[in-house]
Amino acid sequence: MNPETMWAWLVTNWPALRIPAAVVLGLVLLLLLRRKTRGTKLSMIAGNIAAPLVLLWEAQGVFELALTMNMPRLMSFVVSGVGAAVLITIAARAHEHWKTYGNLGPNGRLLWRIAVPMGVVVALSAHSLAEAAARILLPLLAATVVMSRYLPDEPEGTPRKRQERGSWRWTPRRIGVSLGLIDPTDADLSQVHAERQIRRLTATAHKLHHGKVWRRMRENRLRRLALLATPEMIAEVHRRISLVNQIAELTAPAPVVLAPAVTAPKPSADAKPKPRTATSKTATTADRVAKAVVKMPSATPAQVAAKLAVSERTVQRYWPKASETLAELAPSPA
Repeated sequence: MNPETMWAWLVTNWPALRIPAAVVLGLVLLLLLRRKTRGTKLSMIAGNIAAPLVLLWEAQGVFELALTMNMPRLMSFVVSGVGAAVLITIAARAHEHWKTYGNLGPNGRLLWRIAVPMGVVVALSAHSLAEAAARILLPLLAATVVMSRYLPDEPEGTPRKRQERGSWRWTPRRIGVSLGLIDPTDADLSQVHAERQIRRLTATAHKLHHGKVWRRMRENRLRRLALLATPEMIAEVHRRISLVNQIAELTAPAPVVLAPAVTAPKPSADAKPKPRTATSKTATTADRVAKAVVKMPSATPAQVAAKLAVSERTVQRYWPKASETLAELAPSPA
């Protein structure tokens, strides 16, 4: 069979040979891939397959977009490969930066800044809304696959690192907690229901006791809620209401009381000054000096001061007069 006859047979029977040929080609590619990647992790194999497929998908979208712009076919092929080449270049430079410094550096952030507008531009050539969403999403998935390779592993039991740059104030979970759609704790259904009833009772009772309007409506609401309450719930509501009242009293500012100024009464003109009385210490020192003089009539003030262990000036100050000394020496009447 010459080559021309074989070619004619292939052309004639090609519709029936397409499926077997595709299966054989796929098996050959798998065998080659298996041999090439033997000993390689499955994650590396999947990443090396996913990234080229996504880039081919985006290149096909850019090619169709270029054709709609009446660009020559050859130029359309060139333009379709520009985006893929740019992404591969940036990913390679980020990998080099990671090997040197341990992080992806600016090229890691630049990878996302190119993948997002690239997906948006390619989505313009889509024929349906679903295709447009897929063309936007796939570049992001490709960038995610590339970035996931450099994420550090967290050993089991490792606590999560505290966020040093803060966090969003309103997240879906926090919004759900604020609206009462999500419970902030991991309690079971019965505990969640009991806590919700206690909060309703507490809020209604507080508004009833401290509000000025709609008292009748709040009283009726409190009675309806009390129909489903248990004694434990009522005790907890009472505790919380009492705690609120205590907090209100403790945090209330204390009134400032100004004490009246106390002025000393002015002495009158007729009032006589009171005589000064000697203190106990003064009287005791004077008595000691007088007794020492009586016992030692011929002693000098210096000798008396040495005997009493006081200063000579103190002895001179309390030295008795002659009349007082004679009165001490005089015998008492029988």
